[in-house]
Amino acid sequence: MKHFGTEGTILVFWSNWVNPAAYQDLIPIPPCPMFLCSMPEGYTLLIIDDEPDILFSLKLLLGKHFESVHTARHPAEVKKRLKQEKVDLVLLDMNYQRGYTTGKEGMAYLEKIKNWSPETSVVLMTAYADVNTAVEGMKKGACDFVVKPFSEEEVLQKTEQCLSKKQKKPEPLKSNSGFTLGCSPEAQKLQKLVDKVAATRANVLITGENGTGKSQLARHLHRLSDRKDQSLISLDLGAIPESLMESELLGYVKGAFTDARQDKKGKIEEADSGTLFLDELGNMTLPVQAKLLTILQDRQICRLGSNTWKSVDFRLIAATNVSLEEWVQSGRFRQDLLYRINTIEIEIPPLRERPKTWSCLQINTWSTTTRNTANLFGLILPFFLL
Repeated sequence: MKHFGTEGTILVFWSNWVNPAAYQDLIPIPPCPMFLCSMPEGYTLLIIDDEPDILFSLKLLLGKHFESVHTARHPAEVKKRLKQEKVDLVLLDMNYQRGYTTGKEGMAYLEKIKNWSPETSVVLMTAYADVNTAVEGMKKGACDFVVKPFSEEEVLQKTEQCLSKKQKKPEPLKSNSGFTLGCSPEAQKLQKLVDKVAATRANVLITGENGTGKSQLARHLHRLSDRKDQSLISLDLGAIPESLMESELLGYVKGAFTDARQDKKGKIEEADSGTLFLDELGNMTLPVQAKLLTILQDRQICRLGSNTWKSVDFRLIAATNVSLEEWVQSGRFRQDLLYRINTIEIEIPPLRERPKTWSCLQINTWSTTTRNTANLFGLILPFFLL
């Protein structure tokens, strides 16, 4: 038996002749995380994967925190389980036939599970190459996804987030939030996707013409995320010279160049623990693209003129009004960076294609104006009564 690390990895690799159950008490299990200690008991979970080792490891992990955890080797067993008892959450693998990596099986059973039991939350388990498929799964009703190999903390956190939504439904977006996609059914469907995406930690690429509300959507995503109490750092790459782009992003130390009279944090370092919003991403130069890719891969940053690396944790939201796929073909944008950035892509249609949005905007504007006028009147009126 090989156990890679006591914390941070739940995957345990077994020799063919070893009985995993015999070593159950020898595998270190982390103490109850703070976000799970307050969770009420009584939830029922179902794990579906064709690999026995993963089933055993996940049941061992989740069984320490939840009352009832079941496993199945194939999603065909789900319907029978749903008839027997209420299942609150399903951890569903995307592929079941050896050699198949399309995720079509998982997508098909996701739709079936949501038809059989709409109230059951589904978390998809996928390989890194299937992330785009998992994102499509979220559009079809999945609560979230985890990428293999995953950590204990990630699985527990994603599970808690999906179950917490059952306890308390999120409040609807108020009309004075300054953001709306429109009143049409299509716009409302996109709005629901946006709200789902906001709860994840995935990088987001927002596309659309100028004036469609990309920066407002970025603020909305941050406001609904678990990083809402941290900073949202914005940088308009179209508003700064190419020569300053690197220093603005990375920061610098005193003496790094002629005008570097003191140490300065870059936007990435300022966004640590929070969200970084890069607007007009198409203006980023190729050398800076290469450095951003390295930072996204290693999650470390080094200021200009320094040899010290610092770990950073931030969520990236980027926006552009150009087709980055076409720019990749012409050599103006790195394909590997685009792959890292557009984990989830949200395209905002232009206002001319969603005319009902105007009525929503008029209602929001009228409500805000009326409220502000009433507040102003309430401040002025006492002076006339003196």
